[in-house]
Amino acid sequence: MRLRFLGNQPGPFSEITVRANEFSAPPPGIRTVFVLENEVTYQSLPDVPGAIALLGAGYAAALLRYLPWLADVEGSPHLAHTASAQD
Repeated sequence: MRLRFLGNQPGPFSEITVRANEFSAPPPGIRTVFVLENEVTYQSLPDVPGAIALLGAGYAAALLRYLPWLADVEGSPHLAHTASAQD
């Protein structure tokens, strides 16, 4: 699962890839999570303080079961699906 920090990242990286079943807790300070299927949309999101974007590449909905902490993130998850040229 690809993860992109949309505001201040807690470490030296703005984007990382993690296994969904190892992503057992939200990064510190995260209040909003956007789950996207389209990479262009994922890459073009603006800065949003306290937010991350997760790229599911067509599998995000199935991977959400590994992220039970989403229920504790205020107003999340925000699910977005956009059609790509291949759709």
